[in-house]
This record gives sequence, structure tokens and C-alpha cells, in this order.
Amino acid sequence: ENYRVVNSNGSDLGQLIDRESPDLVILGVPSSNGVESPLNRLKDNIRYAYIPVISIADAKLRGMKDTLEEEGYPNIVFRPLNTHKLVYMMNEMFGKG
Repeated sequence: ENYRVVNSNGSDLGQLIDRESPDLVILGVPSSNGVESPLNRLKDNIRYAYIPVISIADAKLRGMKDTLEEEGYPNIVFRPLNTHKLVYMMNEMFGKG
């Protein structure tokens, strides 16, 4: 599949989404408490809440998968990334799997 990728540091996420109208957002999960997640900005804004999300987390958070899901992180992929799994998840989200 061909996907167009646009990168953001998270602080300009809303502007980027408004400009690019993405079909999917891939977000990093903060590895420490007290760091605001861009996921909260997506979920709290009705304009962005419909966009599917894949969450990328550090391997050290693997044991917290259930907690991360309870906190609202969907579709978690742990580092090191398995690109085949990531593309599979994307294809499943878009009915191409």
C-alpha cells in the first residue's frame, strides 16, 4: 500500500490535522507520567475524535498494555516496531486486510 506520511512533534497536532485531514493518526505514548498526551487533545476535540489512532509505545511499557488501553490508548504497537504488524493494522482499519 501507498500511504502519505506527515510528521509532527505533537504541539501543532490540531493545526496539522486541520490542514492535512488525515485518515489515521499514529501517536507516541508518553513514557513518563505528567507528560500530556496528544491523544487527550484528539479525544477532547469533537472535530478530531472520529480519526482512528494507532499508539506507539516503548517496550518498557509492554507490561502496562491493559492500563494503557484503559487510559484510552487504542491499537497499541510496542517498540521496536514491527512494520508488517503496523501496516497490517492500518489495512485492517481501512478494510483492506
